[in-house]
Amino acid sequence: MIRIVKYCGENDYSVNFYKKIDLNKVREIFKDFNELERTDETLELYKDNKKIVAFAYGEILFLNFPIEEVEEYVKAMEKLL
Repeated sequence: MIRIVKYCGENDYSVNFYKKIDLNKVREIFKDFNELERTDETLELYKDNKKIVAFAYGEILFLNFPIEEVEEYVKAMEKLL
């Protein structure tokens, strides 16, 4: 089960996968984004005015994304994560 929840901003969303996720696979999915910071537990990516923050415990924040784009990414990630 995957849950998409509106986060604090107008175009900000939290996606919870309810399981641990492999940050290396997340990085592969978003290879056209630049890496801002990475630890064993978090991965921060950006491109233009969009930002992604992925947490190994199973949550990804999409900041400044339209909901349609978030839904498309979630469909792609379901198969790979």
